Amino acid sequence: MKQKKADLYFIIFSVVVFVLIFLTAPSPKSLSSDEDKKALALLFGGSSDSTLSNKSKADKNKSLYDSDFWKQGITNVPIEESKQKSDEEPEILEKVSEGNPINPQTGLPYTDEQMEQFDKLREKFPKNSLIPKRMTPQEKKAQEDKQRRILEIQSKISARKANAEEIQEYYEYQKKPIQDRIELLRYVLEKLEDELPEDLKNQYKEVLKMNEKQLESLEEQKNAVLKTAVNP
Repeated sequence: MKQKKADLYFIIFSVVVFVLIFLTAPSPKSLSSDEDKKALALLFGGSSDSTLSNKSKADKNKSLYDSDFWKQGITNVPIEESKQKSDEEPEILEKVSEGNPINPQTGLPYTDEQMEQFDKLREKFPKNSLIPKRMTPQEKKAQEDKQRRILEIQSKISARKANAEEIQEYYEYQKKPIQDRIELLRYVLEKLEDELPEDLKNQYKEVLKMNEKQLESLEEQKNAVLKTAVNP
């Protein structure tokens, strides 16, 4: 009898300990939180109220390629310019702090709430250059200087006057946004595939393949251009 009671107490104690461990254990950062979904939907060209699961309905009249997210770093190296707000554009009702980057879809700055969503997403992808972030004047100047340098190297490559180091720098710059786009697309398709509408999932898969091929093409192009490199 005593043995049965001891066994019962042990089982109860074990269950209590298990429950306590489960309740007090730090929860891992979920890659599929609603905040992440909203940030990704907004980044992919949706609205601030969209999530990836309802994006296709919210944006059914838009092409997947309407968002600048799909175009960055592919054919040219533009120096970023802020779009002016037109008279037809609605006023921003949410709080917007000075220095918030411009949403290329609207020409208006992202709201503070949207920036918080991007900041949380960046915790999971700290080196991803496609996630909008606030920049200091020094960072903006450094970015513009880099873009101008890349344009200069592009001209030198066209004239076959670039050295190997410059060619490497140019193609690494061109590959970075494509690699970052692939990183986000792979995450969405791997972690959130079951939550995506079938049509949107197929579009993302198509775009992923396109970017992977483009990355391979850039690497081949770089190797070919390196043959024309001049000595520094």
